[in-house]
Amino acid sequence: MSCPEDHFSAIAPQYLRGRFGYPSGLFDFLSTLCREHDLAWDCATGNGQSATALAERFKRVVATDISSEMLARGRPHSKVAYRCEPAESSTLETGSVDLVTVAQALHWIDHERFWAELERVSKRGAIFSYWSYLWPSVGEEIDAWLSQFRTLIGPHWPQKSQLVHREYRELAIPFAPIPSPGFEISASWRREDYVAHLESWSAVRYAREAGLCGPIEELFSKLEEAWPSADTRRVRWPLLMGVYRIK
Repeated sequence: MSCPEDHFSAIAPQYLRGRFGYPSGLFDFLSTLCREHDLAWDCATGNGQSATALAERFKRVVATDISSEMLARGRPHSKVAYRCEPAESSTLETGSVDLVTVAQALHWIDHERFWAELERVSKRGAIFSYWSYLWPSVGEEIDAWLSQFRTLIGPHWPQKSQLVHREYRELAIPFAPIPSPGFEISASWRREDYVAHLESWSAVRYAREAGLCGPIEELFSKLEEAWPSADTRRVRWPLLMGVYRIK
């Protein structure tokens, strides 16, 4: 299934390799806020990074995405049901959901329709949470290289990406906010892992399609000089997170 906001089906293999899970403490925190733990909905699940973590804390998880190619690579789990359907119009039963999560995807969704869908599917007192990350940080030299890379691909981000780049500041969420602790993603990566992550960005796909393969590969060659292939380095992403009680 594809639609105008499906930016990842064409790079589903790169996405699978270049994306990662989230801190277990994040899911523990959300679980403590829920009054019941019958059903969690992981919306825009991609290949299920969050869904399988939720399955360790809820009796059932429904994980939805508009990309059948992404879902075909979903991480299998006996308590996770993958469904190819939009966030704004799910097949979930009315008043059935205890927790709704959206990881690195809230900017792609039609928000007014999504808020109405959350109202419909949620139990009274259910929790909604989104989180996102921006740019990976490795160290001064690699971060300076990344700044050049971002400048090169910058014009090729889909318009809705600007919402997350502005940290969702203009987004009005019509639910009661709940304070949350800070979380950070951290990984020990080699250069090839870092490059795989960059290749999973939608802007890199569109920059290549626009004819920038040469300049992109030239920059990757410069990265090889700065980061030897055998070296493992710590990569960090602070998480931007919002938590709300729906009803």
